[in-house]
Amino acid sequence: MTINGRAVTTNSHSDVMCPSTGKLIAKCPVATRQQLDEAVKGALKAQTHWKQTSYDYRREIMNQMSDILQQNSVELGTLLSLENGKPLAEAIREAGARTAASLLGFSSMTIPTPEILTDDKNVRVEVHRRPYGVVG
Repeated sequence: MTINGRAVTTNSHSDVMCPSTGKLIAKCPVATRQQLDEAVKGALKAQTHWKQTSYDYRREIMNQMSDILQQNSVELGTLLSLENGKPLAEAIREAGARTAASLLGFSSMTIPTPEILTDDKNVRVEVHRRPYGVVG
């Protein structure tokens, strides 16, 4: 598994079974609590940088991610089909076109301007909506 851009190992693994055949298709690493904490800490650090980037930059990255998903939809769909037994054609659509379309939809959203609740000579109250960030 990868944590903070580097490969790490673990002693614990979970079997990944193909539900349509019942055969073992992979072993998935199971992170320790310490590894999970390290991954969340790294993600928080990355998110600190990410939130300083412009919305235009974020849109471009999401559009690139959409393109990559489309280009790799057969490989990703094949894995998805094996993992959950979904018909291959449906899994390819989900891994490629549907997920890519979701990213394009998110990237085209506009960030709402602050909502002004009160604005008079004594007080101004604004609501700013911001993402929560990393959770784990």
